[in-house]
Amino acid sequence: MTVEPRRSTGPGCSEGVLSPEFPEIQVKVSASFAHDAGMISDIESIEVAGTPCQQNQVLQALVAARKGWSRSGGSSEGEVKATLHAYQEAWGAVLEYSGRVTSETAPEDLERHLYRSQALGQPQTKAPGFEDVPDYHPPRVGVYALDDGDAIAVASWFQTWDGGNHGTQWAYMVSAYRVSDGSPYKLAPRPGGDRWGTLLPERGAPQPEGPQPVDPKVPRPCHLTRY
Repeated sequence: MTVEPRRSTGPGCSEGVLSPEFPEIQVKVSASFAHDAGMISDIESIEVAGTPCQQNQVLQALVAARKGWSRSGGSSEGEVKATLHAYQEAWGAVLEYSGRVTSETAPEDLERHLYRSQALGQPQTKAPGFEDVPDYHPPRVGVYALDDGDAIAVASWFQTWDGGNHGTQWAYMVSAYRVSDGSPYKLAPRPGGDRWGTLLPERGAPQPEGPQPVDPKVPRPCHLTRY
């Protein structure tokens, strides 16, 4: 299949297929300046296999169109991981001002949030309140079993944005999808809560109904800075 490259319509603005790996997905993206968040990317429209689609339903529609996660219709753990990784990378490239951190090592200002200052040559230790936040890592994916026999594919990454008067903001972002059909999966709050406040769901929200991950170490989203 020949895939036409995306057409650039200005800095941070483009339209066409999401990426060569995802010719089924057509997306139009624009960019604008927000006084309290600097430059931001906005998704104007999405189509999957020729049908308009909401952003939170794209992966589910893709899996349905392919009859599996890979372009050949496969849904092995390796194919699920590879597809979700490529999917996240494609969106990161299209959303030029997304703030998704991809460097191999933590940016210095993120390190100051996550880790306690140590003497030269000493191993890093987490700053108070951040003990349960994962060590910095570039964007990654994993597959975790649910207690009903299904599984979820989980993408996790560190994110930054301009908080205006509040300065640079940091968060640990997590997106989860059912392996069976690519539908969004809502993770329960981290056990015991989070002193910095969870991103999704909100602090104090009831536990989602239905099957839960077997592994208690499934990544959970959280704020790393206060407003």
